[in-house]
Amino acid sequence: MLTLIPAFDICPQVRNTGRATQAMIIGDANERFKESQVAGCVERAHLYQLSKKEATAIVDRQIDVIKRDWAEVCEQAELTETGRGYFWKRQFLNDYALEGWPAAP
Repeated sequence: MLTLIPAFDICPQVRNTGRATQAMIIGDANERFKESQVAGCVERAHLYQLSKKEATAIVDRQIDVIKRDWAEVCEQAELTETGRGYFWKRQFLNDYALEGWPAAP
């Protein structure tokens, strides 16, 4: 059984464009998908022994948790209002990551 850690390689950084990729490939050797997009991850869920329904539920729950806990986490991290504004919808729940996602906020 595959197990994921709670977070991996979180490194907020300035982006010059809305597009984002990561070093870790999502998929198999034939398809080197590296886009940081939820819809693409869910399309490849079967490669990780998840049904599309299971993957969708995981993503929807993660989005809900981020929305619900955002203010509290920012308080714990002692982020300023400027910092919060910088990260929200840029690093967290940005339009590119949610592009093509049916339940996008």
